[in-house]
Amino acid sequence: MILGSANEVRAYLLSVEWLTADEPSVITELSGGVSCQVWKIVTVRGRWVLKQALPQLKVQSEWFSDVARIEREQEAMLAMYPLLDVGQVPSIVYQDKDAYLYMMTCAPEGAVTWKSQLQEGHFRTETAEAVGRMMRRMHVASRSLPMESIDSLQDMKYFDELRIDPFHNELARKYPELLGPIEDLKREVTEVGRCFVHGDFSPKNILVAGYDEVILLDYEVGHWGNPVFDLAFCIGHLVLKGIAYGREEAAQRCIEAFLRSYGAVPPGLMKHLGLMLLARIDGKSPVEYITNAAMMEHVSWLSKQWLLSSSKEQAREVIAQGLGVRVGHGQN
Repeated sequence: MILGSANEVRAYLLSVEWLTADEPSVITELSGGVSCQVWKIVTVRGRWVLKQALPQLKVQSEWFSDVARIEREQEAMLAMYPLLDVGQVPSIVYQDKDAYLYMMTCAPEGAVTWKSQLQEGHFRTETAEAVGRMMRRMHVASRSLPMESIDSLQDMKYFDELRIDPFHNELARKYPELLGPIEDLKREVTEVGRCFVHGDFSPKNILVAGYDEVILLDYEVGHWGNPVFDLAFCIGHLVLKGIAYGREEAAQRCIEAFLRSYGAVPPGLMKHLGLMLLARIDGKSPVEYITNAAMMEHVSWLSKQWLLSSSKEQAREVIAQGLGVRVGHGQN
């Protein structure tokens, strides 16, 4: 049972007695994800978001994933809820295991995705710093989780279905000359677990409310793994948006602010960043905002340079040079 329309969502909520027949409600489909149906429900009693996993992702390539991943998402949210600042993780208010859905608290009115801010040209270093602090706290504080939670999160089935196969394996199939480096990077993010890794730490999954209140969504590929994946995943989006919207210097300042706030640069970050860029251009889930052939060729060339880079190279300088930014320019 996939809830594909507002009427179907309302009928479902009536059937489980979340709504009453005479209760006014506004049900709106939310965009931004490819793996789930997401609906916003507003009544006089409150505002919630309903999320239901899809068996086939909404992309051009064939891409399937077990809908039971919605249970992993809830497990990860419950684990992170007490570790991050109040409001940074939504609260789960209803679960339906048979329908592979749950409901959570809705973000404050006026909250927008970080992605939408970036696409409008607002590359604010203050937001990047807040995001870096949140990621750092998530990674560090998760090491205090009880062993039973850590053991449960070590299952990488959904990380493999939604990240390793469409990113690493897809690129290895398309670029056999890069097989060796790609396999090395795959081992690094799958063989040694160090902390909780979100796995989808993208600007589309970060809501910005108020001045710099940040909220983290979409935990379905969360797992116990290598934090370098989250860093490369997030920075990759900043690089791509800087290139796509002609805001390279602003993107560089945000990356520097993010890394400063995070407080560490793991070894091999540039290699993982190179793979992320190539995956978002030529993997199963390419970004929708880069379609210009020349721009795609530039990103492809840059990604391979970084994927094959020396692990001793300094991330800040290499990223700046790749963005065509003079090193040291625009420091805060």
